[in-house]
Amino acid sequence: MTGRTGKHLPVGTTALFLCWMIGCSGTCQANQSNEANAGEDRDLWEYHLYLDMSYADDLGGPKATPWRFKQTTNRLNDFDPNMGMLYVEKSISEDSPWGMQFGIQAGNDASAQESNWGNRTASDVIKHFGHANVSFQAIEGLTLTAGLMESFIGFESMYAKNNPNYTRAWIADYSPYFLIGAGGHYIIDSDMSVRFFLVTDYNYLEFVNSLPKYAAQFAYRFAPGWTLRQNIFFGPEQEQTDLKYWLGFSDSELQWQSDNLMIGWAYNIGTQQQATNGQQAFWMGSALWARWQISDPWSIAFRPEFFWDPDGLQTDVEQFIGALTLTTEYQLSLLDSSLAVRTEFRHDTSTDGANSGFFNAAKQIPTEPPYLAGQNLIFISVLWSYDNSFAKSYQSINNTLRNPF
Repeated sequence: MTGRTGKHLPVGTTALFLCWMIGCSGTCQANQSNEANAGEDRDLWEYHLYLDMSYADDLGGPKATPWRFKQTTNRLNDFDPNMGMLYVEKSISEDSPWGMQFGIQAGNDASAQESNWGNRTASDVIKHFGHANVSFQAIEGLTLTAGLMESFIGFESMYAKNNPNYTRAWIADYSPYFLIGAGGHYIIDSDMSVRFFLVTDYNYLEFVNSLPKYAAQFAYRFAPGWTLRQNIFFGPEQEQTDLKYWLGFSDSELQWQSDNLMIGWAYNIGTQQQATNGQQAFWMGSALWARWQISDPWSIAFRPEFFWDPDGLQTDVEQFIGALTLTTEYQLSLLDSSLAVRTEFRHDTSTDGANSGFFNAAKQIPTEPPYLAGQNLIFISVLWSYDNSFAKSYQSINNTLRNPF
């Protein structure tokens, strides 16, 4: 039997077919090789879709109000389309040393990143780009990157799907989510790496002055499951650029990871002498994360934290903030997409300042205070993400064209 028809080819046809095969075997092999290389190249290209929506209930009152001082998930008693993103990236390989990332985004979390410190030049445009950079593997272990990128400073990401909890910690909102600059990442060995970048500003949507700032990281995996990261930022963040006015910031992180449990800790401290009055202002904060994958698809997470801004350098109000967050997640996987539903309770307090506290959403009469020292929030969020490669999509389209039924 030959093929589906169950018939043999005629002798003349068979002879012609063998001659054609012998004459073009090199061409056929070359075409197969080209097709294989094209498949490998396509496999380096990936695309991602992401949607993040939530509803937050302020148990202090029914009135829609912003979450005072918060730069992400900051709408209370209201539906909040926090983030929508389309993201394309090309990975680096041994045969392809060039890489790139490009992503567009929109939503309330993106809009909340606009700078309120100074010049908002181009921020209305830049806030809609999550990634826009190119990278090159110069030598083994050294990758150079330039453009707009996710910041390596900070434990939590702008994108909630990457974090243990849904809402981000206070220290996350007051450290860089993104950086614009150029630099390199060097992997010393399997347990140690360093980064060094020249960047534009602490807040990537600002343009305070034209001098470069410096961001660096040292990462060390010192035992199985244990990783230590030390990040620093140093540079002029005021119009006065004398060295004594430079902003210094340290982010220390420690993380332990097993198959179903993650524990992380971070401590931030920053300082800057104010050129307007000569005051040496500073802030500090810390958070502890724990996430337990109970069993698929359930997980739980909690995070105690504090943020101290005694000079109002970050929040514009002298205050001490303490918070506790508890999160449950149910995650479903379907083909290349993931759907996570999170419920979260958090309690926040703001004290130690004349104007500290959160907006009083339940205020009904003028004699009631405008601010409350504490607030209790419940979040219900839906996170959908789709991740795929162009190679898989190409194969799927080919299969559909060849076998439409």
